[in-house]
Amino acid sequence: MTYNILDFGAYTSDRLMTREIQTAIDTCAENGGGEVLIPEGIFRTGTLLLRSHVTLHLLSGAILEGSEDWQDYFIDWEKEDREAYMKGLCEPYPVKRKAATPYSAWSNGLIRILNASDVAVIGEKYSYIDGHNVFDPKGEEGYRGPHGIAAWNVENLTLSGYTIRNTGNWAHNIAHCTNVSAKDLTVYGGHDGFDVFLCRGVLVENCRFFTGDDCIAGFGSVNVTVKNCTLHTACSAVRFGGTNVLVENCETKAPAEFAFRGSLTQEEKAGSKMPTKLARHTTKTAFLYYCDERFGKLPQNSGDIMFRNCTFTNVMQLFNMDFGQHKWCCNMPLESVAFENCTLSGMTLPIYLHGDKDVPTDFTLKNVTLSPEKGMENLIVGDIENYKTFTMENVTLNGFEHPTLLDRGGEAIRQENTAPVTVEKATPGESTLKGH
Repeated sequence: MTYNILDFGAYTSDRLMTREIQTAIDTCAENGGGEVLIPEGIFRTGTLLLRSHVTLHLLSGAILEGSEDWQDYFIDWEKEDREAYMKGLCEPYPVKRKAATPYSAWSNGLIRILNASDVAVIGEKYSYIDGHNVFDPKGEEGYRGPHGIAAWNVENLTLSGYTIRNTGNWAHNIAHCTNVSAKDLTVYGGHDGFDVFLCRGVLVENCRFFTGDDCIAGFGSVNVTVKNCTLHTACSAVRFGGTNVLVENCETKAPAEFAFRGSLTQEEKAGSKMPTKLARHTTKTAFLYYCDERFGKLPQNSGDIMFRNCTFTNVMQLFNMDFGQHKWCCNMPLESVAFENCTLSGMTLPIYLHGDKDVPTDFTLKNVTLSPEKGMENLIVGDIENYKTFTMENVTLNGFEHPTLLDRGGEAIRQENTAPVTVEKATPGESTLKGH
């Protein structure tokens, strides 16, 4: 069955259409599911709650525009949902922070999906979800508003086709979901593009991320593939931890189109302003390892993470992990990570690997080319500690005058078909790089 929101009283206006659109969604769900159509036009709304077996379909020219008032994003959750959460049915790990509960204000979103199955948000060409850069004076860091799409405990989630922009916080906040497919999405704005936590089976394909914060982020997920994506960011292209993760055929190029909105003044944030050209637009790291304790102890160690056939242009650093030393990297250690057939240019920071002494990291570079930024020819290649093996196979180092590794303690460094790299012993625990 198909339900057009116009038939439920919605119309293009400067007035909020939350009630009319939600009624269309609820009617669709009550009748066994189907499609809810958003036609061409601008439809302003607060939070919409999608339900099982419902597809929200944005037609060409449709603009789902978020309210500028942060108070329009609170849901009076159904009693049975809240009671299930309180009994622990929806949260299998200890709640240590507000981000770990789907009912906190932090988890608000323009589109919410909770405890559901077979749900989709799809958009035709020239369809938009616009978050209005909502300012929340009580939000994270004193300004962050609702996410764009926030999903928790969803089985079979499909996201495709639309452009999402200017969200108050992350464009996508996906937690505890199974079988997630995101294809042909475009993200514009100053916060994260696609965040997944404790999910199983995630595919992000043919997407374009132009973000001020991380493009792909999250931890604790299993079987994640990111391929054929544009990852333009003023922070990290991938800030992630998980098991069996593949990032393939992706491209990052700096300077980024959008800067992080945290660089704005509080007055500018309150006015939903965009950053100016004076804000930082550099891309710091291709891959920053991420494993904080937000959801409690993770169910498995991270490992088997592969970057293959990726290009990073004018990116400052290939890899950064500061395990146990930084609040964002203090949960599960990283067992293995590899870069294969990758190129990074514009390097201004060395590879930084500070692993766990009890579970040291296997780190591999194979068919990789690294080039420092002009004027940084004396840059060291890496600063490494608590590694199991650090392998360099067919690695090309263009422009390094004295290729050097600072070795602060590990098991084995292997070089094969690589220009000689000098290994210098350094004091454990005294690196000045640290995580970020």
